Amino acid sequence: MAFDLKYHGHSCFEIKTSKQSILIDPYLQASKNYDYREDNITDIFVTHAHADHLGSTFDIAKHHQSTVTAIFELANICSRNGV
Repeated sequence: MAFDLKYHGHSCFEIKTSKQSILIDPYLQASKNYDYREDNITDIFVTHAHADHLGSTFDIAKHHQSTVTAIFELANICSRNGV
């Protein structure tokens, strides 16, 4: 399976395949690509709840109806925030 891996700065990576676009720790505020406009993000992986990793998770997930994958406690926080 071919994929593209892009580093967006700080802790944020994006993995794109022909069917999925996955963001990991979407803290784009401090990134060199702050003007980045995500394109059909299907999944978001968040490693932990620090603000510089959680970043724009809620906004992006709501906009794209993305699935968020995180540890149990953080998944509950995401659920309470509508994602």
